[in-house]
Amino acid sequence: VMGYVAVGCINTTIVIVVSKLLFGVNWGANPVFAFLLLFAMIVMITSLGMLLGEIFKSSSAAGTVGHLFIVISAFFGGAYMALEDMGGVANIGKYFSVIWWANTGISNQIYNNSYDSMITAFIIFITLSVVFLGIGLLFMNRKEAYGNG
Repeated sequence: VMGYVAVGCINTTIVIVVSKLLFGVNWGANPVFAFLLLFAMIVMITSLGMLLGEIFKSSSAAGTVGHLFIVISAFFGGAYMALEDMGGVANIGKYFSVIWWANTGISNQIYNNSYDSMITAFIIFITLSVVFLGIGLLFMNRKEAYGNG
């Protein structure tokens, strides 16, 4: 888990630095806060991946569920179309999308100098990380106690 988080953080740092230096991307007055939110999201997604790996017997089943999670989260995060055009279901579904929470938190920090939604997203990501890691550890202990069968 630590290795995946480290690789994700290195990749994210490269994206932030290169986009800021080469393309002049505005990451806000203090880009460290954006990085911390993305770091929390990396930890949460890595924890979810570990949990899926422990729940499902085969890596293809875990990969399928993981990809399904990515597509649904991207859909409700507004990656495919504007959620405002889709009505009530999309407006409720966006609250279950990690992409929507990250985008809202970073955008409000950059454009409104407001950290409220960023703090909310950070708390959600860390809470889900702890839950996913805890459930994953329970599955690991169960496998060790009762064997691999």
